[in-house]
Amino acid sequence: MGMDPRFFIRGIDMKPIPKPIHDYVWQRDGGRCRFCGLEGEHVHHIYSRYSQIPAHLKIQETINNNHPDNLILLCSKHHFRVHNGNIVYDKVKEIEISRQRAKLVKTTTKLIECLIKNKSKLAK
Repeated sequence: MGMDPRFFIRGIDMKPIPKPIHDYVWQRDGGRCRFCGLEGEHVHHIYSRYSQIPAHLKIQETINNNHPDNLILLCSKHHFRVHNGNIVYDKVKEIEISRQRAKLVKTTTKLIECLIKNKSKLAK
């Protein structure tokens, strides 16, 4: 049994990002392109799957660099432009934005859980 041709491009194994990570990034970025705010379509690696992420960023090593801090949601237009080199962006800044949004999602989730818990107490 050989490699799945859908995920093998230019001699590089391009397995999809695991669904739970993909879904988390989609939620964290609100389903919107990080650059323009239109509907997101592609989860993109800030540092490529096989590149070295600088140690000072303190991103836990994962298979194919699939850590959520290293992933952003992009629309098709911006995903294409990034891969063609037509858009250059500050990778460190995008990782910081990912981390800030993750904290916001976590805080919002805790707030909602607290509200639900208090609502059930008030209903009694």
